[in-house]
Amino acid sequence: MLDTTATQTHSSSPLETPAAGTAERLSPGTIVGHVAAWVAVLIVLEIISPAPDPAAVIPTSALLLSTAFTLALGWLIVGLVQRGRHALGASMLGGALLAIGAVMCSLAGHTGLWIPTQLVMGMGLIGLSARALRS
Repeated sequence: MLDTTATQTHSSSPLETPAAGTAERLSPGTIVGHVAAWVAVLIVLEIISPAPDPAAVIPTSALLLSTAFTLALGWLIVGLVQRGRHALGASMLGGALLAIGAVMCSLAGHTGLWIPTQLVMGMGLIGLSARALRS
């Protein structure tokens, strides 16, 4: 006769384990810290950025950089909502694009407080995200 009361010896499914996948999720503190940092950076840069020159021709490289930055911000927002660690990569990319933009502006002859401020803030976002990735 077949014994139907035997217990299964294989491991439980990930759906039955409450902590499945939580190691890859961002903590609420990390999310709040990144949101606060990005909001502060964007507000400060908006306040100190000079008014655009309506007669200026925008180089293609600036348009590409701006598009990449916008996509990185979108990736960051989606990642933070999902609590995914990939949001930290998006934050590092966004910070790097800010820093690259500051360097490009200074090489093009632009001046002003906003260039070093943007550079420092971009590097700060990279550092913040790199630190969170290590934890």
